[in-house]
Amino acid sequence: MYSEKSINRIENIDWESLDFQSKNGDYRFIDEYLRRLANFIKEKKIENKNAVCFNIAKELGYDKEVDLSKYLNDTILEKLDKILLVKYIITYYVQLSKLADKNSEVTQYLNIYEPLIRLLEKGTVFLYKERGIMIPNVSLHPLGGWYERYLYVEPIDIDKL
Repeated sequence: MYSEKSINRIENIDWESLDFQSKNGDYRFIDEYLRRLANFIKEKKIENKNAVCFNIAKELGYDKEVDLSKYLNDTILEKLDKILLVKYIITYYVQLSKLADKNSEVTQYLNIYEPLIRLLEKGTVFLYKERGIMIPNVSLHPLGGWYERYLYVEPIDIDKL
């Protein structure tokens, strides 16, 4: 159920027109993702606070790998091979949704990836660049000390962005 919904969302992204020319407010989606991730790391008392491309399902004990080629068409897979950070995030999102199918208690953690999925649904791409998450021509979020910077920031209502 959760995995089907997640895969449908990924399939419905307009991958052909994904834009490397984003809007100024789009950086706030990255801010909110980092805030949510920092709070997850604190809640679960995870020692590695450096990774921002985070496999939440694995941290929750789910070790089944996800092969995106079983779920997504070749056009999407080719696009993902060019934007690796997005590919990893989508893989982890689908993997977590597979875990949610088996254990509804983890559905709350799907929300961590929500800002990044929404960004893609808006047609905006994000990349790993120079030790940061970048939205081309808009923002670069340096990753040095990111956990401490985002742990106590106010939540952003991404429904209003």
